[in-house]
Amino acid sequence: RLADAVRTDSCTTRRQNIAAVQWKPAKPVRSALVHPGPTLSLQQEHLRAHICMRNQTGAVIAAVVAFVAMRAFTRRLYGKRTLLRQKSSAPRLPPQVPPFQDADQQQLYDTIVDTRIKVIGKDALFDERGALRGPWNPEVASPLLGRHLERLATAVRTENSLEANVYEVAILAVGVAWHAQFEWYAHERLARKAGVADEALPLIKANAHPRHLEGILTVEELAAYTFSRELALTTRVSDETYASTKAVLGGDRAMADLSLTIACYHGVSVLLNSFEVALPEGVEKPFPEE
Repeated sequence: RLADAVRTDSCTTRRQNIAAVQWKPAKPVRSALVHPGPTLSLQQEHLRAHICMRNQTGAVIAAVVAFVAMRAFTRRLYGKRTLLRQKSSAPRLPPQVPPFQDADQQQLYDTIVDTRIKVIGKDALFDERGALRGPWNPEVASPLLGRHLERLATAVRTENSLEANVYEVAILAVGVAWHAQFEWYAHERLARKAGVADEALPLIKANAHPRHLEGILTVEELAAYTFSRELALTTRVSDETYASTKAVLGGDRAMADLSLTIACYHGVSVLLNSFEVALPEGVEKPFPEE
């Protein structure tokens, strides 16, 4: 109603209505109870209408401000309530808890445990029920597809022509683009273990421009970061960035491995964000809630 009033009763609308009226001298009011007042001239009618509009300007402005403030407050309140519902709701994907009736699920679960526990650690891999955290729970839910993504992710770590510090920086840039909480949580420690400088990590998490990381990252790390960040932000890579990255990393295979690494972890981020994968209890979220 207030929005309609702003549209129909604003001063602009009143001016348009006044301009459309053909002014005529007012006729005296004939009434047995009310003494007829003096007839107003055309100039007096215009003056009275002008004064009326000026008096109502403050009220209309106040109404508009109140309406905007009320809508902003409602949106904030609704957003907070939505966030509270999300925090209190059940997981989107139920935990896949062993033992499994499906042999494919059991096989993939065992494979993930065997290959990941030494890399990421028990606390990051399992929840309190024994289900897998991170992207591995969705993978186990769909084992025939999930096993192929898991094979690619394992190959990124074990068969990559790039050094671990280089591909971990590229993975972190993907996690930043998606605000994938678990991806950053897991790979920040892996990047640090691979030798990425501690002072670089807050800058990467803040999506800093590559020039701010010069002298902090190695030349190879910076090339991978620039490539991965540009691809995530623009969905393209310029000829200049491609050529400079290739020159630094050393050829076609390195570029293919970098691109496959980035593609793999965009896929991982889709799983993490689609199912709102939670972090372990007590771990602070790397990225603020949106």
